[in-house]
Formats: sequence, C-alpha cells, structure tokens
Amino acid sequence: MNIQNVIKNNKILFGIIAIAIIIIAFGVPLALTGNTYTLTVYAIDENDDPVPSVSCRLILAEGSGAFLLKSTDSQGKAIFNDVPEGINSIGGTKSGYDNGNRNVIVGSNTNCNIRMISEGAEAFEIKVSKGVNTPLESATVKVGSYTESTDVNGMAFFTGVPEGTHRLTVSKSGYNTYDSGTAILIVDYSSGNAVLGSVTLHSANGDDDDDDTNGTSTPGFELVLPIIAISLIFAYKKRKK
Repeated sequence: MNIQNVIKNNKILFGIIAIAIIIIAFGVPLALTGNTYTLTVYAIDENDDPVPSVSCRLILAEGSGAFLLKSTDSQGKAIFNDVPEGINSIGGTKSGYDNGNRNVIVGSNTNCNIRMISEGAEAFEIKVSKGVNTPLESATVKVGSYTESTDVNGMAFFTGVPEGTHRLTVSKSGYNTYDSGTAILIVDYSSGNAVLGSVTLHSANGDDDDDDTNGTSTPGFELVLPIIAISLIFAYKKRKK
C-alpha cells in the first residue's frame, strides 16, 4: 500500500485527526473552550512608580503549560487578550529589578499590579493563598514587628524591614493561623526575588474547597471526543464506498 496515496485519499480525515492532536497537546484554540477576558498588567516599583520595558510572562489558567509574553510600555502597562477564566500566574523580569510574580483570578476584564522592586531596595512581598493557589485578600501578615495586609492578589508589601531573621505569622478570620515558629523568614535584599515567602492558609472548618476556581478543566478535552467521533464516522463512510 502506497502511504502517499493513503494520505492523498484521506486528507480531510488526517486533517481532523491533526486538529484533535493539536488541541490535546497545546490546549488551543483557547477561545473555543471557555470564557476569555482581557488582563491589563501594571508594573510598579517599590515607590508605586511605573516600570517600562518589563518582560511579563503570563502562564494561563487552563493547565496545559501555555503562556503569553508581553512587555510593558512607557506607562508600565501590558495588555493580554484572550486570557482564560480562572487562576493565572504572572511574572515579570527586568535588569536592575528583583523578579516579581503573583497569581491573579480572572473572571472578567481584570487589572493587576506586579511589583518590580529595584535591586538593593529595602522592600519585599509575601504571597498568601488558599486552596489551590487562590489569592487570599485581607489576610494579616506579620514579619517580626512589621504588619501589612494582603491585596486582592494575595500580596502583602513590606518596606524598611531590617535584613536578618524574623518570625512570620499570617492570619485571617475563618482560617487557621500560620506561625513560622522556629522556621523563621530570612530577609535578604540581595536574593533577586521580590517575593520572599509564600504561605497557604487552610480553612478553620477543614474545608479547603471554599473557592470555585479549583475546578478549571484543561481546555481542549471538551472538543476531543466530538472530533474523534466525526473522524471515525468519516472513516467508516469512506470504507463503505
């Protein structure tokens, strides 16, 4: 059997199978698998001033490992289109700044700040989550004698904390308090990372499934079965002719 003739006589079949393989492997096209929105990212430094030319990498919520890349403009802004609903992860890099990162929940057109801290600046962030990487807002974070609250992206921003070792505690009503105890936080402004620690708080009632973003499915699989079914029907009809 000549393989070229097989391919030539079954172009549509092979095309459908190829589309199914692409969807499974890469999770595209995203627009066909759920709601998508626009995410506007603002890169700001430790003084809340915009930071241009930050390379932003957005890891998409759908779980395939797909990501988008953008650079901030002169106003420190980068706009991502067709961002899937769910928990997305955004990271920023630029020479002369510590790497910034955070998770952001997208369920509508959303704005998000990413903190880019100048190298050597006495500032850092603590990331607080619940469930599966869901940002926890309004949690109280204490680093030694310094106290801050988390923002909508679960980030607590600190300035002026002396370098060295500090006790870290995180609390919020309805959640078990985290206390680092002897596992102290080391504040080191030469680390190269804006985020010096991450904490996950667990629900006090033992139910950590208190957010509705944990059930995001991998895009593509909703389309795979219909595509395979169409392929099989098409192949069956070809054989009967």
